[in-house]
Amino acid sequence: MDSRKNFIKNKKIYVIILTILIVIVLAFVKYKSGEINYIDSDATWHVLYTLKCFDETPLSVHKFLPLTSLGGIDNKYIPWGLTILGNGGNYYYTSFSGIGYALPYLFLKLFNLGFNEFSIYLFNTILFIISALILAFSY
Repeated sequence: MDSRKNFIKNKKIYVIILTILIVIVLAFVKYKSGEINYIDSDATWHVLYTLKCFDETPLSVHKFLPLTSLGGIDNKYIPWGLTILGNGGNYYYTSFSGIGYALPYLFLKLFNLGFNEFSIYLFNTILFIISALILAFSY
């Protein structure tokens, strides 16, 4: 029975390694030219815009609430969609949890990555790999 468990455990490891390799190869094939073309890119741009707003506004002001106002005084008191006006003329996006913006922001700052599509792609790929590992080892 132990040999069967070892076989299953080794099989899981091989599947995980193969999955990671496939993701890496697909990333290099898809983004070899640097051009990114995909459907529903507005969500990505919305995240990138919010991360830039985080970067230009002190943490003591936004407290990782999804902000839609850039840091300069000229960017205050400008409504943006269905947002709520806060102190200092900042508008906040309220229909999505702040953690969805805070984690990518902290990741990009920690690894000194730029606010661009590839950085978000890298963050999401790492989340995918972590999720796959948790799923693989939860059985």
